[in-house]
Parts: sequence; C-alpha cells; structure tokens
Amino acid sequence: IKLGVRAAVAELEVTDDGVGLDPAVAADPVALGLASMRERATMEGGEVTFERQDRGGTRVRARIPLGSFQEVVP
Repeated sequence: IKLGVRAAVAELEVTDDGVGLDPAVAADPVALGLASMRERATMEGGEVTFERQDRGGTRVRARIPLGSFQEVVP
C-alpha cells in the first residue's frame, strides 16, 4: 500500500501478488464494487484504475484532487 500527495492530488496504490484481476471483470459495469469505486472517485474529480500485473497480482490506483475534499467538522 502506498499513499502520497503530488501536485495537490492524493494518490493511493494497492498492489497484491494474487492471481490477478481479469481485465473483463474490471471493465464489467455489473461488478458493483469496482464500479462503485470508480463512481466515487469520479464524483470527486478523480479516477480509479485496475491493472493485472504481468508477474501476477493486481494494482489498484486512485487519484483524487485534494481541492475536492471538504472539511468535516464534528
């Protein structure tokens, strides 16, 4: 897991070494968990990508502009 900020954009990367995510599943709008992640990122002006690694495993990257976050005050 990597989390950082570059040029006012929060970047999150999660990589595993499993069997890898089938690209057809990642593109399938019926895959609600993945579609929900994309939708939430898009609502904040960002993006989420899913990549199958050549050596196995999956990489999920999310990029969200920091200007889109609103402060939450309890």
